[in-house]
This record gives sequence, structure tokens and C-alpha cells, in this order.
Amino acid sequence: MIVQRLVCLAMALCLFSSAASCSGNTFEANFTAAQENARTKTGAAYDMALGNALQSPDVQAQISKCLKDNPGPQAVHGFFQFSTPSRYRLMLRPESRFSRCLSRAMEGHRIPAPPRLPYLNPFNFTSQP
Repeated sequence: MIVQRLVCLAMALCLFSSAASCSGNTFEANFTAAQENARTKTGAAYDMALGNALQSPDVQAQISKCLKDNPGPQAVHGFFQFSTPSRYRLMLRPESRFSRCLSRAMEGHRIPAPPRLPYLNPFNFTSQP
């Protein structure tokens, strides 16, 4: 009886949580979902708008600093995870000093609102020294 109530409670909580966190999706599953979003007409348009918004001199200077502070080739992949139209996090793998720096460099900027919420948008970054 207690287990049944706990299961019901957990299911109820899932209804109020985002699908990604409730379904137990892994990072890679979320990355795949983000890529699928970008393959749609709306998602491709949003990906382009987001990329353009993040080409500001301020963002580029922060990225350059991350590269300078972490020399050598860099390759990360991940996704922007939106919880509100203006609140997002950049989730990256592999986790490293560089990926943490890049995530911080991308946060807190004015960007266009995603097509829907919650929303995942893919991100890839590669550099050669």
C-alpha cells in the first residue's frame, strides 16, 4: 500500500516536471532530442537565430578567453536546455575546464525565445590550435 502510494506520488510529480527529467533521459538522449528538434523547419530556423544572437563581440571575446586559457584542440557537444523563454543552460560533454568555461561564456545573453517550452537545442564546438 505504501509503495503503491509512493508510485502514484512519483507519477503525479512527473506530470509537473519536464519530460526530460521525468523520463530519466540521459545526456546523450537529450542531445539526440535536441538534434531532432533542429531537423524540423521551426527548429532549424530557431537554431540559426540562436547562433546569430551568440555571435556578438562580447560572446566571441569570452570564447576566445576560454580557448586561450585551455590551449590545444577542443571538441565538445551538447545542448541548450530552456526552462523559460529567457532562462537556459548549456549542457556540454565531455566535462572539462574548457567545457565549463564555454558554458559560462554562453550564459546570460539576450537570445530569442525558443519555439516552445521545455526546449532543447543542439550545440557543437570544435577548435584547432
